[in-house]
Amino acid sequence: MNKETVIRTVENFFSQYGERILFALALLAVGYGLISVLMKFIDKLMRRSHLEPSIKTFFHSALKAAMYVLLIITCLVTAGLDMTSVIAMVSVLGLAVSLAVQDTLGNLAGGILILITKPFSVGDFVEVDSLSGTVKAISLFYTTLDTIDNKRIYLTNGDVAKARLVNYNGNELRRLDLVFSVAYEDDFRTAKRIIAEAVAQNPKARPEPEPVIRVCEHGESAIKITCYVWVEAADLFPLKYDLLEEVKLRFDEAGIHIPYPQMDLHLAR
Repeated sequence: MNKETVIRTVENFFSQYGERILFALALLAVGYGLISVLMKFIDKLMRRSHLEPSIKTFFHSALKAAMYVLLIITCLVTAGLDMTSVIAMVSVLGLAVSLAVQDTLGNLAGGILILITKPFSVGDFVEVDSLSGTVKAISLFYTTLDTIDNKRIYLTNGDVAKARLVNYNGNELRRLDLVFSVAYEDDFRTAKRIIAEAVAQNPKARPEPEPVIRVCEHGESAIKITCYVWVEAADLFPLKYDLLEEVKLRFDEAGIHIPYPQMDLHLAR
């Protein structure tokens, strides 16, 4: 191909597509400016919202990317490419990307669901299936827990969104359930009075709703007395340990015995 043929080919191309290409470039420049202005306006609106920072960042990036893709497609069609071909190309590319990052997209969807529905917040003590700990951080892809013995666990949000979840700080008040065993030869009414006094004198125990202290079972070796007392969520474990220690000391002072399992054997002669 000689020089004249090349020049003629270029001239024919620009005579046929030059105007479209220039218009597409102008549209690209104008569109880029409009997107920048629009994103500043959207960011201002999101700053006034109560969304989590991670959600705001994700929406900003996703919306900006979507507008740029739409702008590029519009410019390509304006330049003369067939609309059907462009859509087919974008569809194939999107399918390939989604298959390649399927697990990542699942974790991203789980993170968005957690941040929007807020089944727990940072600082809550939660149980996710068989794992439990205090929520340290919530990102778009991972939820971080600190266990009671100070181990750090990273859970993918896709798994967290599908798991059985228990939030121990979901309500302000929780009910503490305790069971005390008393020997059959001791007076269970005295034992109930001692438990009631220990509950009433502990400032962590809430007087309302009223505590319930009743005999719940005639066991093989002991009478069992249940104690239901309401407490603020943060004080549940301290109150539990306080009552277990205080009731044992008061039982000892009153001569109330906490029996251990025993069995009577009768031997035939």
